[in-house]
Amino acid sequence: MNLFLDGLQNLLVKFEVPDSAHNSYTVLVFATGCAALGMMALVGDLAIYAIQGKSILNLKHSFKNTMVWFIAWPVGAFVVGYVGQVVKVFQVTMVACAAVGFLWPILLVMILEKLQKPADIQQSTDEDEQ
Repeated sequence: MNLFLDGLQNLLVKFEVPDSAHNSYTVLVFATGCAALGMMALVGDLAIYAIQGKSILNLKHSFKNTMVWFIAWPVGAFVVGYVGQVVKVFQVTMVACAAVGFLWPILLVMILEKLQKPADIQQSTDEDEQ
């Protein structure tokens, strides 16, 4: 557990990326960092909405909607960060962590397309053989 917390602290406070040689929780640290930065994106978006009356993330803020976003956005960023690491879409970097935290709805579509490509290739190969 200390390795996880140390890795998360290094990522979010010192901006040092954990490597798998020294930290066995690298993927989990990355995914949690994505969720934390996603939460920061929402806080920033809510502040801008409170000041200017418009959302830079194009979210519809109300008490109920914002509470749902505060749960759904970090969870989505965590899942996309984790799955992105599993399918080797991103490297463990601070830039990738921030990109996933802020842009995970767009990245989710890209990951799903990448996951579907091998199936499409296999299907077209099977069709060619017939």
